[in-house]
Amino acid sequence: MISTKVLDLRVEKLLLYLSIVTKMAYAMVTQFGFSKKIGQVNYSNMGDGMNKPYSEETGREIDSEVKAIIGKIRRCMSMCLFSLR
Repeated sequence: MISTKVLDLRVEKLLLYLSIVTKMAYAMVTQFGFSKKIGQVNYSNMGDGMNKPYSEETGREIDSEVKAIIGKIRRCMSMCLFSLR
């Protein structure tokens, strides 16, 4: 049986990894042009920090592309883990 302390540490690590993956996916879409829908546009140096330099519709498209990237990563990781069983 796994102790609560060990489980808490695993959850904490998982949340950290999810945060890193999410940041990387957003950078892939908004800075490095890894999205065919969004294109080769760099939004990282635009805007004033308070307001986003794109419309709400573009924001939804960015979110959709990020979700797709994270979904692909999740499927790939699941396949890798199941192949190690």
